[in-house]
Amino acid sequence: MYFATDNDLDDAERFAEKVLKYLWDDAFKLGRKELFNDCSQGLSAVIEAYEDAAKAKIEKQSAEDPLKKVLMPEVYNEMQKKMAEMAAEQAQTAEEKTSEEEAAESATEDNPAQEPAGEE
Repeated sequence: MYFATDNDLDDAERFAEKVLKYLWDDAFKLGRKELFNDCSQGLSAVIEAYEDAAKAKIEKQSAEDPLKKVLMPEVYNEMQKKMAEMAAEQAQTAEEKTSEEEAAESATEDNPAQEPAGEE
């Protein structure tokens, strides 16, 4: 996201203020009911619910993802599905790359470059 840094994504308060506010004000301005679990109380209630859930997770009072608290179940589940698919694709790509590197390394060990003939 061009408007949020890695630090913003790692900090619950900054995430809520940047990402949730962007989704509320811009991306889903006309479709808030389709995205947010309970948007009838306004953005401040959504941010507060997220921050409370994030705090509970940090304090190990809950293991639940804070986004699950504020997003509609269908949206949250679809997001989780997409993230799992992306993680599986990345793992497969990394595995293929490792296999290719191992094959190249094995080929090098099996067929070492011939040493130049010494002068006699």
